[in-house]
Amino acid sequence: PTAIANTAPVISLSSGSINYAENSDSIVIDSAAIATDDTPNFNTGTLTVSTDGTVNDILAVRDQGTGTNQVGVSGSDISYAGTVIGSVTGGNGSPLTIAFNASANTTAVQAVMRNVTYANSSENPEATARTVEFVLTDGDSGVSNTATRNITLTAINDAPVNNFPGIQTTAEEQDLVFNTNN
Repeated sequence: PTAIANTAPVISLSSGSINYAENSDSIVIDSAAIATDDTPNFNTGTLTVSTDGTVNDILAVRDQGTGTNQVGVSGSDISYAGTVIGSVTGGNGSPLTIAFNASANTTAVQAVMRNVTYANSSENPEATARTVEFVLTDGDSGVSNTATRNITLTAINDAPVNNFPGIQTTAEEQDLVFNTNN
């Protein structure tokens, strides 16, 4: 019999950019991401998500729960509809990688892609646009195209915080000098 060549997975993300404001909760990068593949075998496959930003960029997988069609996160385990489909590493200033097991299929992988999130931990983030890249490999050595989505980051001018020491008293017409002792 003739072997059928493996076709690499194809992934796509929505066009346009999304906005993230400093100190916001994490945001989903693309709830409409699409993954297709010629085989449902994602055992030993990976989803790698990276950004060209800074060490303060945080990529993660949103924990929806363990119900029908939900992506769950428990420690490093990633599940879909209550079944563990892989494990996650990285994401804190480094690429986020999900390594899939034999329970991962195209539907589960696509659901994971739709739940990848972005946040930034800096109180003074670089307000430059970020490009996030997704790359998917299937369990048959196929490597997808690189799908990208831009994130516009807005820094917020935080109100100043003045940390004066506690209540101070001094005699009238006397100078009060602030130092590390008061």
